[in-house]
Amino acid sequence: MQPSSNPTRLSDVVVVIIRIFAIKLGLDAITYLLARYPTEPSRYIGFFLLGVVAVLAFGIWQASPSIARYTTRRHDSSVDLGGFGLSDLYTFAFLLVGLYFTVEGFGPSITWLHYSLRQSSSAGATLSQQQLANFYTLFKYLAKLGLGLVLIFNGRRFAIKLIKHQQEKT
Repeated sequence: MQPSSNPTRLSDVVVVIIRIFAIKLGLDAITYLLARYPTEPSRYIGFFLLGVVAVLAFGIWQASPSIARYTTRRHDSSVDLGGFGLSDLYTFAFLLVGLYFTVEGFGPSITWLHYSLRQSSSAGATLSQQQLANFYTLFKYLAKLGLGLVLIFNGRRFAIKLIKHQQEKT
């Protein structure tokens, strides 16, 4: 926790919350595509939808200061966060999303890893369509687990870089 020299405005807190939503939206789109990829008859539709959601998440991320100013236009006062600065809020946001993805992905990763290894060792040299789908499902949960761990262990670094980038723009 670092003492903040600038008071934290309510709109800054709203920006952090909106950006948490944008991160979650983007990561959910990626994991959805990974789950649907082997069963989707037309993979181009999945990639198109991923592109649309990625652009939407990026747009929400970029528009978050404007949305926050609009939602707090009459009540944008300083918020007493007890010594928490903006970097602490972003770190908490990354930690929260990282913990969510780690907890959500850990159990299924272990289960699917065990199941996939048992299925692949009992089959012949070629993988069936069902076994291939199992590996995509395993990868989906491992990717979610990995993304969660990256956000947990690098959240402070991401927060500092994000604030530096944000200050360069203003």
